[in-house]
Amino acid sequence: MKDNVNHPDHYQNIAGLEAIDILDDVVKDLPGKQAAMLWNTLKYLFRFQKKNGVEDLKKAQNYLKRLIDAVDGVKVKPKNPRRSNLPKNQGETPWGMWHSKEYGDIIIWTRSSDPNGMPSRLTFNTESAATEFKDIFYRMISDGHDEFSIADVALGMKLKVSKSDEWNILVDWDNMLNGLSIEIINGRYALIFNYKDSSSETPTDVEIDKGTYVTYKSKFSGNAEVYHSKHMYAGTCTEIVFTSDLCRDMFIANFFNKLKSENCKPFSIREVISATNSYIVPDETDEFSIELPWKDIFSRFVLFKEGNEYALEFVYKEDALEASQPTNDVHVLCKSTVWGSADVYYSTELLKGTCTKILFNDIDARNTFALKFFKYLSHENSGFSIRELLDDLKYLWGEDDDNLSIDVPWKDIFKGFYMGEEGGKYSLEFIFNQEEKVNGEN
Repeated sequence: MKDNVNHPDHYQNIAGLEAIDILDDVVKDLPGKQAAMLWNTLKYLFRFQKKNGVEDLKKAQNYLKRLIDAVDGVKVKPKNPRRSNLPKNQGETPWGMWHSKEYGDIIIWTRSSDPNGMPSRLTFNTESAATEFKDIFYRMISDGHDEFSIADVALGMKLKVSKSDEWNILVDWDNMLNGLSIEIINGRYALIFNYKDSSSETPTDVEIDKGTYVTYKSKFSGNAEVYHSKHMYAGTCTEIVFTSDLCRDMFIANFFNKLKSENCKPFSIREVISATNSYIVPDETDEFSIELPWKDIFSRFVLFKEGNEYALEFVYKEDALEASQPTNDVHVLCKSTVWGSADVYYSTELLKGTCTKILFNDIDARNTFALKFFKYLSHENSGFSIRELLDDLKYLWGEDDDNLSIDVPWKDIFKGFYMGEEGGKYSLEFIFNQEEKVNGEN
């Protein structure tokens, strides 16, 4: 039987994957307003074929324009003083409940003795209710509401909320919120509020992923945790957390010594770590063994303290990371009567059978390829070829294009996709794991 509440057809791709799963992953690293506008853009693109057609495309176009304007005119805003002055609380406390015949009970949780309009999470009986609240929340941000309350969102769900409700306090969400995420906590669906200000903590039983990291140990200086994001290229890092400010300063000194040398060659984070205060690097290679042209991609450091630890955040030059990847020196043109053409790029520097990016004439072709790729990847035996996947999408190409017909162990080497636009086409760029697993010799 169809479930039009929790799994409506118009939010399912032909690959059978749920749009919400894709949306959550795509927007999770964007600030509040940008996340909201991208969420709505993709939502309407996902459903237009099975729901409102051109009307949904126009809505997507509208939200996309707003997203472009927001990204193009992004400014650093001062922190909301209301939040920084809130006292912390050791535990999380239920602070109220709304009830609806349609959605059941909605419980509001907070970590401060004064919620001040900013909950730590809301818990729902069903996933569809949590998604509906999230959808309305993002829509209000993307529609230009600079400040609104949690109660305003509840009213958008037609919940009975009084004007005297303590959750009617207006909040500058674009300034305060990093994003929303949905988790299952104690059998209920929790909508987690991730704030920019560290004084707002998420529930203790919800783990917030800063990214994968490698720990380097020192007998004299404790540990150094080097973090990497799956949304960045291999070899780069987002931040390093040291146990002392001296170790951090020594790392900075060693890094700049290499960077400012007369003949600055590519070097790895691992090299700098190993030269810093007797840190021991493991024998096996890791994410940070890859040598990079730091002079071309590095902009500056941001230093700050996290509890009793000392963090060093990396800031990169805009669009510079693309230059660090292997050159797309070969490409194959394949054609489809359904989707138009697609240019498949691959590099002789990478493992045979892999590709660096694909340029599609049709945005739906790109999105469908990505969804099918993840579906193939979920199989127990995830070895498959790019040609096999494109054949499944009814693309045709010449008999001699055999390089992309090789089965590749994608689970071992694949890290994620970048989606964008290039020369009027829709790009899907591949992000790989450690270099030693994808280079031409392996």
